[in-house]
Amino acid sequence: MIASCAGVCAHAVIARRYGVYRTFEAPALRTAITMILRTGWPVGLQQGAVYAGGNVFLLIVAPPGTAYLALGQIVNAFLVVGIVICAGFGVTAATFVGQALGRGQVDDARMWGWEVARIGAAVMAVLGCIGAVAAAPVLRMFLADPQLWLLGVVPFRLLMAAFCLDAFGRILGYSLRGAGATKTVTATAFLMQWCVNLPCSWAVGVLLGFGFNGIMVVHIGVTAVEVAVLSIVWWRGGWARVLDRIEQRAG
Repeated sequence: MIASCAGVCAHAVIARRYGVYRTFEAPALRTAITMILRTGWPVGLQQGAVYAGGNVFLLIVAPPGTAYLALGQIVNAFLVVGIVICAGFGVTAATFVGQALGRGQVDDARMWGWEVARIGAAVMAVLGCIGAVAAAPVLRMFLADPQLWLLGVVPFRLLMAAFCLDAFGRILGYSLRGAGATKTVTATAFLMQWCVNLPCSWAVGVLLGFGFNGIMVVHIGVTAVEVAVLSIVWWRGGWARVLDRIEQRAG
């Protein structure tokens, strides 16, 4: 929290020193900040829901014992690693999409979304293959009990297999944010996580007794559905109507 607050202060100083507007009292700047907050609040809501969902996930895997809880922590940690890497590609996609829409070039924006998503998915596929092959040595770094890391090899490999799919959908989500469609991304992510992934993980892993392997299969299936939904949204191009809204506000 302290680091986040320090980061906000640092960005405020940089914005004030190097920004177009030299004072925070400028009406145009207040209007810009209002537009950013109006567009950005769904992103903050989504991030909060993601981390809350991670805690619920640990509650789901905890009842069988500390072994499953330890595996859940490791899975969460590597899932976050994948998210951070995808965020780098995603910010790039959002930047290019936003710039293309700013020029009024919808086809160029569409192309950047697909291209960055494909490149990011390819990179994550390579990392996923490496992680799947080296699953046992990686788990030995975190788990001292041989029976425990043997228990986690299959779920870990399933997680690595989902890296490619997760990257493609996550980067498309960033592209949609760059186009201003933050509410669409937030609604999709929230519904898939809280209405599908977590309930199905509990049902398959705990109620039906398939354990961690079943939970990771659910994760792959839900990720595939989410990627399909975001791909359809991006392909249909409803996000391009942001140009019409900008022109209306300018008029």
